[in-house]
Amino acid sequence: MEKTDRKTLQELFEIAQSIVSTLDIDTVLNRIGDAAEKLTESEASSIMLLDEDKQHLSFKIATGEKGE
Repeated sequence: MEKTDRKTLQELFEIAQSIVSTLDIDTVLNRIGDAAEKLTESEASSIMLLDEDKQHLSFKIATGEKGE
């Protein structure tokens, strides 16, 4: 297994651990955003959630220059 594959699997495992170890959605979404940035080697990430009416998206998590 290549080093990048192991790194990806480790990140996914850590996300799975955080999902089952906390009920705080913000903590879980922040962890997912952080992992996405690392895995894609990007400078920012954002997560949008669909409202209950399934009509509008809103930013829940945003990192990087525009997110702070």
